[in-house]
Amino acid sequence: MPTPPPQEGVNQELADCRRSRFISYSRRRSFYTESQRYYRSTYSFRGIIPAVDQLAAEGLIEHEKVPPGHRGFQSRFRVAPDLLKELSAVEVQ
Repeated sequence: MPTPPPQEGVNQELADCRRSRFISYSRRRSFYTESQRYYRSTYSFRGIIPAVDQLAAEGLIEHEKVPPGHRGFQSRFRVAPDLLKELSAVEVQ
């Protein structure tokens, strides 16, 4: 089976959040090495963090980045309104 592209996880999250709900994620490196719910190679610190940062820099997502050590909340993102409008015309398979 071929290795999926690194942004597969983020692409799936974007497809799943057409209702513009926030998706939380961890920016803590050890989160991705401890036992976890998802085991895909694309669900890694090296795969998720740069992808989210790039999408935020391009204005494609609204990003609420929580400072390190903040207790009670994780960083989160959701599709930017302009991208959501564009995605609404595309059928996700």
